[in-house]
Amino acid sequence: MPMTYETDRGVWFNPSEIRLAKCLKCATPTNRLSPREITVAERAGYGQIRLVKTRNVLTLCEKCDARWELAMGIGIAGIALPITLPMGLLWLDVKFNLDVSGSLIGFSFLAAFVLGIVMYIYALRVSIRVRSIDDDGLVGLDKIHTDVRREIVEMGDAYKADHA
Repeated sequence: MPMTYETDRGVWFNPSEIRLAKCLKCATPTNRLSPREITVAERAGYGQIRLVKTRNVLTLCEKCDARWELAMGIGIAGIALPITLPMGLLWLDVKFNLDVSGSLIGFSFLAAFVLGIVMYIYALRVSIRVRSIDDDGLVGLDKIHTDVRREIVEMGDAYKADHA
């Protein structure tokens, strides 16, 4: 069973065997395991999807963990914004008898759609992408710090050399 391997799409490692002493996102020294649960949807046959979940895998500092939580809230708000902003303007029009024109509502929908896309892209940029969680314990991650990625691969190569 390989302990680590790297592709252009990410790095796979076994978190039960490799304990990192750096934050995955900013590479600051830490031993803090994030209590965050990560979930991956995998194909499980023809037209079926199974959800694989794990907890206490990611080594993240407090700052990066809080930043990730904020980014997820911003991403979800960005998805809901194109619906809620025009509806909010209609509610203001009906409730307070404001004279909100249809063009302003249309412009708010367009502006909310563009702002929602920007918010969603920001959330994807800040977060760590989980590629896969395999049955043998390997976790595939993308968008982690390059120094940490290199360290994971070196630790896996050292483990292979020791156990060869």
